[in-house]
Amino acid sequence: MTRGAGNAGYYSGNYMRLFLVHHAEALSPVVDPERPLSSAGRLHAERLAASASDAGVRPAVIWHSGKRRARET
Repeated sequence: MTRGAGNAGYYSGNYMRLFLVHHAEALSPVVDPERPLSSAGRLHAERLAASASDAGVRPAVIWHSGKRRARET
């Protein structure tokens, strides 16, 4: 797994919140073997990020696989 940078921590009291997110829609391996996000996938990832930000989510750390589609999400 790769560790990505986040901003301020998201702890409440004595517990930590954990958010699990699956990568957004990616291109077919026939189109691109690296499988980057499709246009729709990029839009969905941007909407998810905006919703999380609006809800006050500020991850201290983001863990993801090294796959391109996971990094782009």
